[in-house]
Amino acid sequence: MTTNSTTDSYGTRFCLLSRAEDFRTDAADHCVWDEQRQVFRLMENQRPRLAQADASEAQSAWSSASAMVMDSYGQLGFLSDDRKQLHYALNWAHYQRFLDADVQAVAGQVTASSEQGVGGDASELSLDPVDAPDDTQFRDLAIGGDGRVALPFSNGIDRHAVCVVHLSRRWQRTVDLPFVPVRAAVDDLNRIWVAGDNRLALCTGEPLPQDYQAQSSRFEPVDVNPNRLALRWQQPLPANRTLMALCCDQRHLYLLMQHNGTGVQEIWQRPLNAESGQVLESWLVPAELPLVVDIGVLSDATLALMIVVPDDSDLLDQPALQLNADGTSTVLARRYPLDGHGPLDGQPRVRFLGQADVSKVWYLSGTGPRQLVPLPQARFLSEGHAILNQTLDSGDYDIVWHRIYLDASIPPGCSLNIQVKAFDDYDHEGRDWQPQAAPIRLSLHSELPFYSGRLTSSVDHGGLYEILLQRQSGAVREIRGRYLKLRIEMTGDGRHSPAIAEMRVYYPRFSWQQNYLPALFHQYQSVDIEDESAANGADLRERLLASFEGLMTPVEERIVNAECWLYPDAVPAQQFPQLAGLLGTPPPSYWPLQRQRRWLAATGWLQANKGTAAGLAVALDIATDGAVGLGQIVPVENYRLRRTLATIIGVSLDDEAHPLTLGTSLSGNSIVGQSLILTDEDAADFLALFAPELAETEDQQQAVQGLFDRYAHRISIVIHEHARPWRKAVEQIIEQMVPGSVHSVILETDRPFVLGLSPLLGIDTYLQQAEAFRNIVLNDTWLGREGLIHNPAALSPADVHQNQTNYHPEDRRSSDE
Repeated sequence: MTTNSTTDSYGTRFCLLSRAEDFRTDAADHCVWDEQRQVFRLMENQRPRLAQADASEAQSAWSSASAMVMDSYGQLGFLSDDRKQLHYALNWAHYQRFLDADVQAVAGQVTASSEQGVGGDASELSLDPVDAPDDTQFRDLAIGGDGRVALPFSNGIDRHAVCVVHLSRRWQRTVDLPFVPVRAAVDDLNRIWVAGDNRLALCTGEPLPQDYQAQSSRFEPVDVNPNRLALRWQQPLPANRTLMALCCDQRHLYLLMQHNGTGVQEIWQRPLNAESGQVLESWLVPAELPLVVDIGVLSDATLALMIVVPDDSDLLDQPALQLNADGTSTVLARRYPLDGHGPLDGQPRVRFLGQADVSKVWYLSGTGPRQLVPLPQARFLSEGHAILNQTLDSGDYDIVWHRIYLDASIPPGCSLNIQVKAFDDYDHEGRDWQPQAAPIRLSLHSELPFYSGRLTSSVDHGGLYEILLQRQSGAVREIRGRYLKLRIEMTGDGRHSPAIAEMRVYYPRFSWQQNYLPALFHQYQSVDIEDESAANGADLRERLLASFEGLMTPVEERIVNAECWLYPDAVPAQQFPQLAGLLGTPPPSYWPLQRQRRWLAATGWLQANKGTAAGLAVALDIATDGAVGLGQIVPVENYRLRRTLATIIGVSLDDEAHPLTLGTSLSGNSIVGQSLILTDEDAADFLALFAPELAETEDQQQAVQGLFDRYAHRISIVIHEHARPWRKAVEQIIEQMVPGSVHSVILETDRPFVLGLSPLLGIDTYLQQAEAFRNIVLNDTWLGREGLIHNPAALSPADVHQNQTNYHPEDRRSSDE
């Protein structure tokens, strides 16, 4: 809850409820906070239809299941039956042929350079199959990053390691581990996470692009490759548990573990960073779920769970688990159905399909890989209620709570009602719940001046709603007390749900009756919760005037805050042209609104600095959305391009009073070239640069004046390649900001880096993102400048561009051929 520290013109404040913490409830009340839409609504009514598999059978299926991965080109990677080799299939059809004994199809084996690296020349280059050592087996298979595959292997006794294969650069390296690995994961930063039952390890690094050849005739680095692939650290995991699954997203690493004694399953999480010793958070997997055998990340703090589906079951939904901030977990009422019926090729589905994009979860169906997605049709519970944990505190006793404004959506066929109770003793709040009238929709975007609201009126049933807080009965119907509790009731038609994006509860009430009418009309009775009588005249008058106050206050607040119309950053869009016209320099109407606001905010400064280099730079930066600040457009005064380094022979420049020479005649450099000056005639330029007052003869003075004329009153605008679309805007700003006595030139360049430009001109060279290399074209491509030969990050790079739809294994040409 956020309490507004400012008050309106009547001294009224409000409590703002707009976050998940503000709408948190303890009870299972069928109302939830929607993280995606950032609204409070009815709970979805798509309970997953989960098959109940025998736990021992599911455990057996998990222990014998093998992982499968898919690269960015749709190729599938899997382990051989003996788990000693990494194979690939170009697509699902190819994989099916590999499994069909009648066709006798043979899948290819993934190859990469050996541990010894690349040989000294091309004749020694060879690719070795990716396989486990003789006495070991691969335990898992994971893919991620820029195309790295992690294969932990072990013999179960004393040989434990992880093999890392780079699919694009085609190298493989092995890192020894001090524990038996069970699962592996590769994150977006190419870090390899390996976990066992009691250890978690991080491996990072990579080999050099080529083998380094040391030479005795030169100094050699202490460490040839400080970033070699190696084990960086390990940390203990909770004891007496079995690791079942490992996955990651862009922020966190998730581990699924089962307690060996009780069989209870837990989700453990740690930040996805390279710091060792991070504290792990845990959530219990709800006991009503069957045994979970794998996990995948659907969104932040939302995991997809894989459960084993028995052969005789047609219930193929998979559950999704929400990890709540309070340490609890909730099974989402949302269906994630699997495509297909029954087991997959006679084997139960046990593992999700590993792939490089960690933002999606894939699985194998009878027709190939499929993304796990929810049913798109919305279904909601028909009713729900919620008592918010948040207790609103006004900070003072016996406060009259005024009204509630809601940024909400109430579709036809749905309803939203609120009950409140106020009290002064926090430990004795009582049960005095007071139902309020139905919310009334207003034509305003918001009661706050110049605020558009969270749910705009673009939705027919969305916008601003108002409730005047009052009791249902009694002579005096004020809601009084320091504290306020809220109870929200929602009903829907099953297809739609009311939704609350923001709720603002105002207090204390400014009474027009008490402040503007004579004492004769004031309220002199107190609230009696046991009173069931009709309202007295003063109370009726109070609520009637409060209704008028609700109409007038938003208008008055807009008037009170009318100075916002004089601020370019705050003036409403419809009033912007009038403000720009008042200042006399309206920006072009076709500019985006934000650019026009920036221009108008700088108008005073630009007028004061019009005709200067600084004014031109700021105007160009605004007109090009920051291209000058990014270095894409560089205005340069030409006088700064004058040659400043020279070696002069035969000319005396001794002048003890000159601040630059100080009585010395040391030369600027010793390069023989255009900067070498041997005669008095050639020294005139140098005199003009450093000591024009030393020019004594008429010829020298004319030479000095000529140099000034060549560089003075001239400016060049350098436009780098990516800023060329701004040329028209640059021309318009030059016409507006550059005096007629200054000659301007626009220069376009595709060279972002100029050696020595920064020390010469005092400006940074423009740095840009390197463009993607185009395909090599014979007799057309400049290797090293516009073309690059590299392997795609695929299990089989040679078959990436092959038509996989009509693929037949016997038609494939091996990479060796």
